[in-house]
Amino acid sequence: REEEEEEKKKKKKKRGGGESEKGRGSKRKREEKEEEWEFKRQRRGETVGVDESEQDPMFSRSGSKKKEKEKKGGKAMESEGQMSGLVPIGEGEGGEEGEGVGWGGGGPDASSPASFSASFEDLVTGQAGMSRERLDGLLNGLLDFGDEITQLMCVRTVCDYLSLATEESLGSTLRVEPFCKAFSILLSHHNPDIMLLAARAVTNLVEALPSAASQVVSSGLLPPLVGSLLTIEYIDVAEQSLQALEKITLEVPNDVLMNGGLSAVLAYTDFFRTEVQRVAATTAMYMCQRARNSSWEMVSAGVPLLHGLLQNSDAMVVERACHCLAFLTERYQGYPGRVEVLLPDEVLAKIVSFVSDPNSIVRSRTKTGLLRMMGTACHLSFSVVDRLLSLDI
Repeated sequence: REEEEEEKKKKKKKRGGGESEKGRGSKRKREEKEEEWEFKRQRRGETVGVDESEQDPMFSRSGSKKKEKEKKGGKAMESEGQMSGLVPIGEGEGGEEGEGVGWGGGGPDASSPASFSASFEDLVTGQAGMSRERLDGLLNGLLDFGDEITQLMCVRTVCDYLSLATEESLGSTLRVEPFCKAFSILLSHHNPDIMLLAARAVTNLVEALPSAASQVVSSGLLPPLVGSLLTIEYIDVAEQSLQALEKITLEVPNDVLMNGGLSAVLAYTDFFRTEVQRVAATTAMYMCQRARNSSWEMVSAGVPLLHGLLQNSDAMVVERACHCLAFLTERYQGYPGRVEVLLPDEVLAKIVSFVSDPNSIVRSRTKTGLLRMMGTACHLSFSVVDRLLSLDI
């Protein structure tokens, strides 16, 4: 037995060779304890194979070893909480209840802008929540023009919330029109970051809650969105405003058209990236598809810009422009003079080249639509017939 015990001790020493002095001391104590229990078992005539965890308090759940581990674990959690800045309520720097940064209960009022520093993870998991009171507090923060940092923080929080919200959650908690009015004001802000986040919030709002498009119109949001495209100060704000108009146009195209939307989305397409140019052409197509007789004045202002898109190098942009002209020809087929404005000589020549060239950038489906458009135009105007014949169609 002594030899077996000697071998056990050697093996244990080898295992714990790299440990610290403190660890070696604890192992020594444990070995002494094991020897003591082994001696007691031998005296009682017990076998060596008895499960030690059932008798030795060192291995029991209530033993001192377990308590030491829990104590060390508690200290580690406390140090991690201090490093991350999350200290339980009542354990702040002052040591008094309600001081420090807590997880809930104390601190600033839930409706004040200062309470919106909750982490984005809490927002996603619903721990911070988005009750009506919290949203009202955010609304107050958006309109706090005395504190620009609070405005920026609040508009970022609202933007993140709207990007994750659903139609059901917004319908029960969000008051759409007051927020739309606040976004309308922030779109004219001098801070470009606030302007960008406000335009993004509008995009997320209409995408999550399409029925809010009518309230966007009634709250006066369209003029600042259109204005940011007509007088471009910041290209990223203009691109985001264009994306917001695309979402709104899907729901209320004629309202956007009547606010000068067609000219706005096509005014500076050459300055945008190809992806953004496609968004502009698609938004214009939505407006032309639903154009009314009463909106001809706004349409005629954007027709030259539509003609310019036919020279674009991107096939999708060119096809969207062709669809725009086909939709407008169909919408205004009772007005021959308007059709002649839509299809001047140079445009007819370009359309004929698209249709006749087998290697043109437009697809066969688009060519079919162009042929149908020319047939409608010929039915309405003899002038169009003469010009097409002169082109040897």
